[in-house]
Amino acid sequence: MSKILFFLNTAFNVSEVNSIPVQKGSSRVDQYVSGLTKFFEFDSSKYGHEITIVLSDNTINKVDVIDGRILEVLDNHQVIYDIKGDNEFGAINKGAGVLASWVRASELISEHDFILHFEPRLLLRNYNFLDTFLNEPRNLITIGANKRHFNTGLLVFESTTFIKFIETINIETIAKRKISLEYVLYKYILDNQINFDTTVEMGVRWFDSAKQVFHDM
Repeated sequence: MSKILFFLNTAFNVSEVNSIPVQKGSSRVDQYVSGLTKFFEFDSSKYGHEITIVLSDNTINKVDVIDGRILEVLDNHQVIYDIKGDNEFGAINKGAGVLASWVRASELISEHDFILHFEPRLLLRNYNFLDTFLNEPRNLITIGANKRHFNTGLLVFESTTFIKFIETINIETIAKRKISLEYVLYKYILDNQINFDTTVEMGVRWFDSAKQVFHDM
């Protein structure tokens, strides 16, 4: 049995974000409702692990400002909230915002054997990735189409690896130089010869805000 942290990374309030393309309004809420609903339909209890679910958001200060339709989904499940309305870095670089969430939760991450990071604005088309990991917990990722980065929408790493990676990163530099988290993580894992397994796909549907189209990944 492993202690596993399901880390749900959200950005519910992006009304002030102007420097990067993002989906806003009711469409964004709809994506979160669908993504979270599909995620919670997955029965992780049957695998026998000790699982904790945390929802991390840098764009809100209080749980009660979350849209009621999203709260309806969340209220039916045991979720720890890690929220802080300080999205300075995420407003100019989404990956830097994710890193800020990881850093803030580093103590909680270190209390678990593995962290499964998932961005629930993605819609799970199937549960193959989750099933593969929970049947045999280990570092598990998918590699981007250009073969030089990891897809960060859904991935798993041992917590010790994760913490060591976080400690090497300067978030402000990542944000201001608009460096991609996916490429930085990929380089770190390869440079340090950290073992990982891959799956063909995450099994998700992603909405590309810049191009206004959906992609299956």
